[in-house]
Amino acid sequence: MRIIIILLVIFLVYLIVKSLFKKKAGRKIKTKKSIEYCRFCKAYVAPEEYCLNKNINYKDCKNYK
Repeated sequence: MRIIIILLVIFLVYLIVKSLFKKKAGRKIKTKKSIEYCRFCKAYVAPEEYCLNKNINYKDCKNYK
């Protein structure tokens, strides 16, 4: 009877430890995007949407007001 209880405890500890390690490995680190002020659009935009970086006319920009 003691052997069965000990095996159950070991198995439960194994499951708990396994689930804890799985959660830590599955996390993704989020990086913040830098935001710049575009003087032509008069709005804060991400660097990918910046008018001058895309070499487009600022009046054709979707953020232009």
